[in-house]
Amino acid sequence: MMRNGDEVLSTYFSHDDYVGLSSFHKKIWLSKAPYKVTVARREFNLNYLFMEEEEAQYNEEYNTNDIISNTALLFCAKEIADYYKALDEFPEILIIDDILIHGRGIKKLIGRFEKLILSFLEVGEGDDLWRKKIHKDIFSALRIHVFAKNTQGIILEDEYPVYTEKLLGDAKLRVLSQQISRTLQQFDVANTSYVLSARLPWNFFKEEFKKEDIAASENLFQYRGNVLKYYFKEKGGLLETIRFYDSNRNRNNKQMATSLTIFESIPEGKENGFYGLCTWLADEILGIISFSCLANYLLLPHKNLIRPKAQLLSFILSVLSYADFYREKINEDPESVYRGLIQSDYLKIAANFDKPKRIQYELLQLFKYISQHKGVKKYVFEKVSEAIGEDVVSSEKSAEGEHFHSGSLDVQKSMKSLHETVENLFYDVGMDAEYEASHYIITDPKVDKVGETLDVDTIRLNQYYSFMDMNCFSKQASLGALFNLMDNGLLAMNLEWVEPLNRVFCVLKAGELSTFSVPRRLITFIPALSMVERAYQNSDNRTIKRVMARFIEYLRNRSSLDGFEEKADREELDRLDQAKASLLYTYDVGKNIRDWDVDLLTAEDWFSYGLDENGYYDGKKQRSSEMDMDLKTRYYKFCARRFLKMKGK
Repeated sequence: MMRNGDEVLSTYFSHDDYVGLSSFHKKIWLSKAPYKVTVARREFNLNYLFMEEEEAQYNEEYNTNDIISNTALLFCAKEIADYYKALDEFPEILIIDDILIHGRGIKKLIGRFEKLILSFLEVGEGDDLWRKKIHKDIFSALRIHVFAKNTQGIILEDEYPVYTEKLLGDAKLRVLSQQISRTLQQFDVANTSYVLSARLPWNFFKEEFKKEDIAASENLFQYRGNVLKYYFKEKGGLLETIRFYDSNRNRNNKQMATSLTIFESIPEGKENGFYGLCTWLADEILGIISFSCLANYLLLPHKNLIRPKAQLLSFILSVLSYADFYREKINEDPESVYRGLIQSDYLKIAANFDKPKRIQYELLQLFKYISQHKGVKKYVFEKVSEAIGEDVVSSEKSAEGEHFHSGSLDVQKSMKSLHETVENLFYDVGMDAEYEASHYIITDPKVDKVGETLDVDTIRLNQYYSFMDMNCFSKQASLGALFNLMDNGLLAMNLEWVEPLNRVFCVLKAGELSTFSVPRRLITFIPALSMVERAYQNSDNRTIKRVMARFIEYLRNRSSLDGFEEKADREELDRLDQAKASLLYTYDVGKNIRDWDVDLLTAEDWFSYGLDENGYYDGKKQRSSEMDMDLKTRYYKFCARRFLKMKGK
């Protein structure tokens, strides 16, 4: 296992949650179901961590080779349809997730899976009886297992039974959610599902950060106690990136580098676009591998397989790019390159496309071919650039070149303003998604298009670039912040076909943790806001919203009268005022602020408060920050009591 020294998973969870999660995953591994589907990214990676800790893949008692991702389930739809043709029933399919908030992702997955089954069984649009029978048989075969779900109802419940270990309110779900995401960020495993991440040689890794001054460097992106560095190369509509973290400063030993090659969009095109590219790649590159499952997957024509095929394309590009980076920065010997590729998480990523043992040998053959043929990367990348076409619009002129460059922050911008700008964007996107999901649960959870209409939680990459450009951030800085938030679980990058435009776009999806960012920045105010809210909890949301707006204004005025004249104090109150509209939107979503009155700061957050102006840890500074925050929290609660007394509460 890629362990962090002597650290174990139990140190990141409460005792009850660790025991519960361990037991939950063991039940899954013991299941005889031939398809055990872990939802990417978080549960996919969490299951992998528990498997590694238990060394479950080496235990004959456990059936771990049947564990795949939701992407792999779609690729397996044809063989499942063939099974149904032969036996007139579907094999048992477990869908597994760690936390279920609304269930919109699983509903969309089931909808796409059913459409693929109907297509492979050649069921016509008008054959209602046959379609109803297949829907009923899929229902009988599906089992949805989650570790925890919320108490407010989910989109899936009226259609599919959901088996759960824990039923939790919003506050406790948020604590658990943050624990899981923090664990994935801290352990020596990449929080990815479809691109390659490999272990960097220690001497290279150490040297990369040794030569950088954390306080002065434009090339290091600090976020919540972690420090990111990334390299990039951009040409022909393709942006190659290699990113990795220095975690020595927060007691970690993470040496994994993630390779991700990004394109903004590719036209659908059956000859020159995405379909043509998949056919060419299957014939010219994967065709060299005997019995290539991967090649066959690229040749499948159904539109609901565009996303899985785009992920497979992205994986191949990430392998080619990492091999190129390894040759340039570490060692160009083919055997060394091959060793660099196999010292990766390829077995984990294999489960994103198929049952791992079925394609393990294919991946090793692919690695061997790429390591021995340096020119294949240029050959493939030129073909992808042709498919992208000349009409690709980028928000910034490409820094074309043949070598990797270190991504940097604009010297006139601060790291804090960069990350707050991105956090605010995805907070709004995430809250809009919460609003839509709550609306469907309250009105009609059986609406057929729920899975398709909840795409308010995504924005396209080119839209993100435009937004950051309007806020005067360069593309390099925008990417650094994006990677920080992705690896901390606030958002995910994926590839989706957009039908009206007939293009495959790179999209950014706001995760549940994206809605944590504003409350986390306002953590000293949350207990006081919660006090006021509780006093009015029997009132309607419109009244509560109006009272809370008045209390925020009262805080600004009262603090000024009480002598809060320090620059830092005024900035904090200004931040509350600026975030007022976003914070009060909580009531429109159907949530409340008091459920944020939990510990939103991780050990890494507290560690970051102890960094001095040179980027080195100072325990006294951390303790001083903690005392300062505690005093402010007490003062704002005192203000809340005065406000409520004034209101007769």
